[in-house]
Amino acid sequence: MKQNRKTKYTEEIIKKTYIFLLLANPEQRVTVKELCASADINRGTFYLHYQDIFALQQELEQEAMQKLLLLRPDDAILDDLQGNYITRFVENVLRTVHSRPELTCILLNKNASPNAFTEVLIQSQQKAATRWMELGLTAEQTRWIFLLMTGALFELQKECNRGDFSGDITYMAETIGQMLSHGLMSFFT
Repeated sequence: MKQNRKTKYTEEIIKKTYIFLLLANPEQRVTVKELCASADINRGTFYLHYQDIFALQQELEQEAMQKLLLLRPDDAILDDLQGNYITRFVENVLRTVHSRPELTCILLNKNASPNAFTEVLIQSQQKAATRWMELGLTAEQTRWIFLLMTGALFELQKECNRGDFSGDITYMAETIGQMLSHGLMSFFT
């Protein structure tokens, strides 16, 4: 069924208002009442477009995941055995997070599905793990690399969402990449 312009416009207003409320206070749950008041629509209009706040959240999660999945590494990056792959991948994710905080806010807010953000990272991991195992790493080694990287990215994304992020993205990516590629002791030599 094709949507008319008014329907698309209303849904865009609902989505933009929801994201605005998330960014304004990522630690709070957004309610339909709060969203409708901010969007200047009545509850009936909201429910005409979405079953509930979780249906809206789920739709936005799917859109955010599709955008973030574009960051998945390509084979040329995965063939880099000097560790630059990790740095480039982390930098790409950090730049996206920093320039598009609404994407990660959607995936990390109180209404978010518990596995939404993890799903993006798992899909990226699957491609990298397959390639790294072809190059000689074990499945366990690739799993640990991604667990460390996921934890670091998750915490950095929470900082971005809180507005605490003021660091140099390239430096942060190089630091994470160096640690994951060469270990903690590489900083002391």
